[in-house]
Amino acid sequence: MPSVDEKLLAKLVSKYGVDKEPQQTARSRLWGRVVKEYNTITDNNVSRQKIVKKWQNVAYQKKIRAEKLLETLKTTEVEHEVIDPLNSVLSKENESNLAKDSSALDGAISSTCFPQRENLWTVCDHVLRNLFLYLVKKYSLEEISHPRQKSELWTKLCQEFHKKINHCVYLRQERFTKKWQNWKAYNKSKNLPHPFQTHKEFLDFDVIKSKLYDLQDMVASDKVFAQRLAREGDNSNDSLRSDTYDLNIDNDAECDSAEDDKPGHIEMSKKNIFSRGTMVEASCSSSDKKLEREIMLRKLKYEIDRRALLLENSELESNKLKLETELIRLQMQQTKADIRLKQHALSERGISSDEMMPDS
Repeated sequence: MPSVDEKLLAKLVSKYGVDKEPQQTARSRLWGRVVKEYNTITDNNVSRQKIVKKWQNVAYQKKIRAEKLLETLKTTEVEHEVIDPLNSVLSKENESNLAKDSSALDGAISSTCFPQRENLWTVCDHVLRNLFLYLVKKYSLEEISHPRQKSELWTKLCQEFHKKINHCVYLRQERFTKKWQNWKAYNKSKNLPHPFQTHKEFLDFDVIKSKLYDLQDMVASDKVFAQRLAREGDNSNDSLRSDTYDLNIDNDAECDSAEDDKPGHIEMSKKNIFSRGTMVEASCSSSDKKLEREIMLRKLKYEIDRRALLLENSELESNKLKLETELIRLQMQQTKADIRLKQHALSERGISSDEMMPDS
């Protein structure tokens, strides 16, 4: 029997979030997917019982090592306090410095989890973008054309989106529709397929669910990250929202295009034009409008070019028909001339054309 690869098994368990799933039925289903993918990758036929047992042993060993390490740290701290009691006094004097250092470390850690160029659609490996795309496909919004039905579905999508992310950030319904329109427009301008095709490998809800657990853990453990994420939403008046796409398709370049028109924020910037945050927001909204105008101009240019090509094609077709008609007319004239020449040759020989006709 082949042995179980611990590293591969750990990656698959982390990918599907098996240990984070609280429901037993859902966890059992995830284990089925882990076993299937493991056997597919390794080209083996390891039983589910063996894989689950192996992971239980790995988790138990990790727990034992963590407990031993914790005991060692506690023992070291006790010995240190007994040997050198003056350290406790020094540590109390330096508590303020340590607090400052810890806050700086928190900021540094948060900046690594949420870099300046990232936004709410790209955090945690694009989990919110993938969830949004999954919900659009789930509610079949591309197949509905009735405005009222489509509006109701967008409302349901918005509610389910916030429920699944545990309301860690709030987005208006208009922001979802705007993002979807811009996403499709970007793909069309780049001659790319529909977003369902370019990102079909990200529509696995089990993987999305695992990443949502990671996002919730980060929000709960990192206050700086949670605050920055909340500022990317629509419940903050002093935030700079970039809402960029990160459409990496076969190593193509990123598309960083603004998505939301926010008249409320424009009004706020007019009221507080001398504040730093609102000035940045006003410049962002103006850049958004400039980008939208550029997109509309490009669309108009493409439409004009398309109509010019259609007109040119129709003219070419018309010229082709005229040439074909002229060719047929010339062929008919050539045939008539050949007939006259033959009749003249026969008349010179004293043979009439009527004598050449067969008797009926």
